[in-house]
Amino acid sequence: MAERIPIAADHAGYELKEKIAKALSDLGFDVKDLGTHSPSSTDYADYAHPLAQEGASGDVRRGVGRLGTGPGVPYAATGPPRGGGGSVSASPRPVGGGR
Repeated sequence: MAERIPIAADHAGYELKEKIAKALSDLGFDVKDLGTHSPSSTDYADYAHPLAQEGASGDVRRGVGRLGTGPGVPYAATGPPRGGGGSVSASPRPVGGGR
């Protein structure tokens, strides 16, 4: 069974989210797209919180959030009741510290 990876983005990250989702799918991952599903203006919390809840549930090992706010995703991921561990990075190397 393929590892499921949830992925989410606000409007600022929509285009990159689509590319990442395709790349992950091409690599054999089961991608769960939590939205947004267009480049129309959105609120990052509408996507960061469900992504963080996916991680906190214990059903997935990792997820991808691409939001224009930068630190908004890790803040959402580590706040109660989610208890995950988010990372902000411009490259894959530092992301390894997040959960």
